[in-house]
Amino acid sequence: MKLGLASIFAIAVGIFASGVARGGDCGCAAPAAESCAPQYVTQTVCVPEMVTENRVVTVTECAAVTKTCKVPCCVTVPVTKTVKNCYTVMVPEQRTRTETYCENVAVPRQVTETYQVSVPTTRTEQYNYTVCVPVWTDKTEEYTVMVPTCETRQGTRCESHCVQVQETCTRCVDKGCWEERPVTTCGCSTCGCCQPCAQTARCWVPKWVNESVPVTVNKQETVQVPYNYQVTVCKPVVQTRTVKVCHYENQTRTAERQVCEYRCEPRTRTYTVTECKLVQHSREVPYTVCVPKTEYRDVQVCSYETRQSEREVQYVEMVPHQVQKTIQVQVCHLVEKTIQVPACQSCDQPCGRPRCRPRCCRTAQCGCGC
Repeated sequence: MKLGLASIFAIAVGIFASGVARGGDCGCAAPAAESCAPQYVTQTVCVPEMVTENRVVTVTECAAVTKTCKVPCCVTVPVTKTVKNCYTVMVPEQRTRTETYCENVAVPRQVTETYQVSVPTTRTEQYNYTVCVPVWTDKTEEYTVMVPTCETRQGTRCESHCVQVQETCTRCVDKGCWEERPVTTCGCSTCGCCQPCAQTARCWVPKWVNESVPVTVNKQETVQVPYNYQVTVCKPVVQTRTVKVCHYENQTRTAERQVCEYRCEPRTRTYTVTECKLVQHSREVPYTVCVPKTEYRDVQVCSYETRQSEREVQYVEMVPHQVQKTIQVQVCHLVEKTIQVPACQSCDQPCGRPRCRPRCCRTAQCGCGC
């Protein structure tokens, strides 16, 4: 059973109104004080609830079925034939020819010649040479060294601490009020008729207002604080030291050396010289030539012919069929629930007003005077 949200809301309002009407029929006549405690009664109402259910439905699905059929086609078939092939081969043939060539022949002869030779002669002589001699002397010089010195310097550093600060924050406050609103209910329990009765119900009308409230918060505050620290500084200091300095002086010295001198002398020698003369000769030289020759042979030639044939082809066909499937659907059901509603009661203690209304039945107009 499916109901709309409007129908369900109307049923709930009717049940609530009937409970209020029954609570107002208390029959009390004495005035009640504002301090009377409210009383509640138990009512059973139907509340809509969405439930997921499994349902079986019939659906149509297509299944793939493989089938076979024959289709005409053309087939290429190889055919072998024997034909005569004419070709040319080169046959080697031996032949002889006369060649003329030249040859170099060596002819020796004696040759006499006069030549000059250099004969070395050694003698001793003296010569002067200059050498560079190192000379060491003492020299006083100044040099600078860096001497470390400890100094005190002043700097600043950042320190953080918490400070309480007054700030304003905004909060949302409900400043609503109670209002009397008309409610149409059945008056059978009050006047004995089935006509609807016009009554009023007291309802709370919210009104949200933003207010500014002072609050105290802690904030971090950074302060520059001076402090002293030690640093090591290197300062230049001039000192004196004695070092050895080397300089070079030129000195002349005498030494002996061997001097080699050459003089020319004539001499005679005889040697054999070989000369080449060109002599012409002739000879028979065999050689081979290739002579073309025509021959025939049988050759197998393969050709292709096209013939008509049939072949089997497989294809896939989608065949529909019905199957049962379980699906999940959302269904609205009315579920009974027990709730507490205010009930009308009389007050034993008067509040000092001519016609007071107890807190328990403020929403009822039962005509009992309470």
